[in-house]
Amino acid sequence: MSKSYVFVVQPSGGKTKPLAIDDAMHQILDLVEWLRAPARARGNVCRYTWVLKAATTNSPLTVEIAPEATEEGTDVSGEADADFARASDAMRGLLGDINTGIPDWLDRKGLVVGKRILQRHQERIGLTRVYRRGEDDNVIHITPHISKTALDHIELYEIPAGSDIPKHTSFGEVFGRIQNVGEYRNRPAFWILTKGGDRITCRLTETRAKNVGMDKTLTDVWEGKRVRVVGRKYYGDGGDIRYIEAEALDIISFSAVGLDAILDDTFTGGMKSENYVDMLRGGDG
Repeated sequence: MSKSYVFVVQPSGGKTKPLAIDDAMHQILDLVEWLRAPARARGNVCRYTWVLKAATTNSPLTVEIAPEATEEGTDVSGEADADFARASDAMRGLLGDINTGIPDWLDRKGLVVGKRILQRHQERIGLTRVYRRGEDDNVIHITPHISKTALDHIELYEIPAGSDIPKHTSFGEVFGRIQNVGEYRNRPAFWILTKGGDRITCRLTETRAKNVGMDKTLTDVWEGKRVRVVGRKYYGDGGDIRYIEAEALDIISFSAVGLDAILDDTFTGGMKSENYVDMLRGGDG
């Protein structure tokens, strides 16, 4: 008898909140598509299809599926279970499990599907659980916090090998003027020019791009703005910043102030006056 497998999808805000139909259906369809990745990697025709066994529409949405042989009388339970185990390990690899890692057999299509599953937890899905029926102690849990870490993990994994691999990193801030807005290796990005003349690439995940309101169509709005970029800095061989994974972006604006405000001891936020002026001119303070 074939085993069955369970998906549980819960909205952000807990079980009492309604789950948007788009989120629910797309998440379930992508989870099923994720289970197809191992069979695709084998390169042979899959001998089974996934069929719906049960579903509960009350929040959380619970869907139970089972394999059904495409050829009557064929036992596919072992094959399907092996594929489920392989797909589960691959998901654990995406989530950052150092014992499994992201497998070499996972193709680009599978990676895109996995990212979609994770990305919805940065929007309106609060929890996804995947497990074999009867094995509640061996569950894949995906939450907003876990998915954010996983998406960052995937982003670094997708950096091409070779000279582009950063030699070391540090967390900090950089000041400069935005030159233009666009994409860098299929990621929303912008480029800044520092006071020292260095042109630095600042990459954003899709989530962060939404948070700071970046869009390549807004180049005319952002271009020339003096900004403070906070995030993880990735350095090359020569100690130069290869790129920044931006966590936050602040526009440095200027406004007219009176003499009393300038004479106020707290005006520069505790910085020396020469450092404060240097910051306003695009330096790093």
